[in-house]
Amino acid sequence: MIKENSMMKIIYVSIFLILVAQNLIAEGSKKMDYQTLIESRCLDCHDDDLKKGGLDLYEVDFNDTKTWTLIHDRVKGGEMPPKKKGKKRMSEQEVNAFTTTLKRKIIDLELNKKEKVGRSQWRRLNREEYENSLRDLLDMPNLNVAEALPPDGEDHGFSKSAGVLDISNAHLETYLEIAEMTLNQVLHFPQNLPKINKKKYYAIDQRDFPFFQPVAIWGRWHMFLNNLKPLPFNRKELNKQRKNLELEKTSVALFRSTFDRFFNQISIPYSGEYNLKLKARSVIRQTEMAMGPGPKPDVANNNEVHPSPVKDEVWSGKRHEPVSINASLKIGPRSYENRFLDIINVPASSAEEFKIKTYLQKGETIGLDPFRLPRPMLPAQPRRLKAIDPDGFPGVAFQWIEVEGPHYESWPPKPYKVLFGDLPYQSSDQKKVWSNQRVSVITDHPRRDGRKLLSTFMDRVMRHPSTEKDKEVFMLLFERLLEQKVDFTQAIITSYAAILSSPRYLFLKSTPGALNNYAMLERLSVFLSNSPLSINKGDFLNAYDLQKELEVEACVEAFLNNPKSNRFIETFCEQWLNLDQINATDPDWDLYPSYAGDTWLVTSMLHETRAFFRDMIENNLPISELIDSQSIMVNETLAKHYGIKGVQGPQLRKVPLPKASPYGGLITQASILKVTADGTTTSPVKRGVYIAEKILGVRIPKPPADISGAEPDTRGAKTIRDILAKHTSNNSCASCHSKFDAFGFALENFDVMGKWYENYHTTHEGEKVTGMGRGGQLYTYFRGRNIDASYQLEDGRSFKDVLGLKSMLKDQNRQVAKNFIKHLSLYATGADILMSDRADVDTILNECQDSGYRVRDLIHSFVKSPLFKNK
Repeated sequence: MIKENSMMKIIYVSIFLILVAQNLIAEGSKKMDYQTLIESRCLDCHDDDLKKGGLDLYEVDFNDTKTWTLIHDRVKGGEMPPKKKGKKRMSEQEVNAFTTTLKRKIIDLELNKKEKVGRSQWRRLNREEYENSLRDLLDMPNLNVAEALPPDGEDHGFSKSAGVLDISNAHLETYLEIAEMTLNQVLHFPQNLPKINKKKYYAIDQRDFPFFQPVAIWGRWHMFLNNLKPLPFNRKELNKQRKNLELEKTSVALFRSTFDRFFNQISIPYSGEYNLKLKARSVIRQTEMAMGPGPKPDVANNNEVHPSPVKDEVWSGKRHEPVSINASLKIGPRSYENRFLDIINVPASSAEEFKIKTYLQKGETIGLDPFRLPRPMLPAQPRRLKAIDPDGFPGVAFQWIEVEGPHYESWPPKPYKVLFGDLPYQSSDQKKVWSNQRVSVITDHPRRDGRKLLSTFMDRVMRHPSTEKDKEVFMLLFERLLEQKVDFTQAIITSYAAILSSPRYLFLKSTPGALNNYAMLERLSVFLSNSPLSINKGDFLNAYDLQKELEVEACVEAFLNNPKSNRFIETFCEQWLNLDQINATDPDWDLYPSYAGDTWLVTSMLHETRAFFRDMIENNLPISELIDSQSIMVNETLAKHYGIKGVQGPQLRKVPLPKASPYGGLITQASILKVTADGTTTSPVKRGVYIAEKILGVRIPKPPADISGAEPDTRGAKTIRDILAKHTSNNSCASCHSKFDAFGFALENFDVMGKWYENYHTTHEGEKVTGMGRGGQLYTYFRGRNIDASYQLEDGRSFKDVLGLKSMLKDQNRQVAKNFIKHLSLYATGADILMSDRADVDTILNECQDSGYRVRDLIHSFVKSPLFKNK
């Protein structure tokens, strides 16, 4: 029985459905008593006492279409009301009548809201978009300000919706501060065009290159060489011989991967374009050891006797070695901020010169990382390192770097011209070092020139036309600053900063209904380049009439073919697939010791997924590639990880997969498998939920607070299958797990880093495995029970491994494409797919169905649809 004091609440809940149901029941069906239906079917679980699934129907507002849509979908899908003993299931007639009328009312409410405020809401630029906008506007491609801005919220993993992009006084103050700081950076350059300088820096002279710790000498982490002949380790002894050496034949060989080896004599004097030339070769070293007391690692026992190196010989290497070239800025006594520039593949036969053209910032130096080499977690003993490669210790011998620059297309630098056009300037103090020089703009007519600059600047930066009234606000600010005796340059900078932190710049806005040319370009640019100012606005507006379908197609092609589309690829993949969490956990050193310190592998995982998605767009591949493909994007370390032979070098390339390979597609990529594991164990639950939600679009509700999770047993006493079987004996658990457990179990043969394995790793039980990691550390773990990746679904279908699952999902292409459109919508418009949008989604899918839902086609159809073209 329902409590008397609850009767009014029941009537309140019922009235919504009663009103929408009147006269809408299909002809010939019986009239429903909706109040009785709700009382008997819903309120025993979803009242203000139980609130199962977090749903209290007493509290649901009439206009809460999101919740009513969820109710509609769960009833329509047969999930609700759940099966209960002694209670008859809802008939098909009841379900159809209930969901049909509810759907119509939801759509009416949504259309009414769209007419008033639009499908999406105004929102501010998130911090990544703001950083990109300043980079594009000021022609400062390496500007880094995003981390200084307040963090953005997330909705479904995306930081693109108004609901998570709040604005406060703190935000406005920070945007103003960042804008003014960035604009002031533009003024830091010398009076005259710097002369182009060319200088060669020899590795043997770099104080930051060798390791000075005793253990480094003992472990031979570096060596000074003349040709391939070892030179003294001691710097004083080396300097005595230096005057007799031919520098072109000297080098410093590194036998360890590292982040902190730099050409410390290099300090870039001016930001600009530079030509770098580096000469290096790969080598291999053999060291003769003798027993006796010698230098010991700090972690060693003082009484322990170690073999000590007594003789070294160095030869040409056995193979190419990849080396990462980084621009490194010193931010502490021994701390650097590294910025990736390029990867070179150093040959073995002889030294080779490598040329790199790149932008370098003032104060940066050049760092090198031969990242395939061992990176010891602890000071490594030579006998251990020798076990890694019995032929000797691989290394890279660096001879010199030549730096030529800076080179400029024009002078003064482009950012100055963006802000001040052709106005002359003068340096504040030519005697100061360059880093402290700041130019001031010269004008005989400050008020006239200032107003002209501000008007031009607003026309350039605002995404919608600015009226004279809009401009006058900032001109009055500028004039007031002049009246307060602020110098012309700073008055303009402050006024510019006010523009760049104003609501008209910070917010993406449009009016309800169809987007005009300006709003369409703004949305397209933010969507496909992650910046509202990625390409010159005037040129695009003149080139394309975005109210015409063919013109929209051409514009989309222009964006996709622009290099700045890489921003879309990287950010969309990161937020859709949670790739920003790739470093959230590390493989457990006890269970997976071979992965310790392998940053190259983790970095390659990210590059693989981005390259895979880029390939799908560039070659317009079908959406089925997300599930399975016949080729894979790999470099040397990924190929080794996946068991693919014949791939060497750091560059990613597309290679065919062997027959019956478990890899191929997105769902078995190492990046996906890593972010869905916790570093210690794999989890069918976590991986299953991920595939269900991210790939297939199956909504998985959060588990009730009173239900404990199913935690794997790292000791090996129980299998995860046994643990989950017990967990899902609860009907509430079983109803949800039936949606995703199959996907999770199919991926059980992939370890926490995505490598195929047949047995679980444990810490206590099973076959003992010993070995040595790439860093020279000894390890032990246990090979536990055989992995069972099979599963039988409720409908009787079954599979035995991931290949069977992929085969089972091959007819799910429409569902996968539908989910892809959902994520595109969240990313591009900040709005989820509503009930009233579902017909538009079906239109997109129907247009792309015959060609297999190809990705580039889906993007085009999405942009041409009302989902994108209307606010």
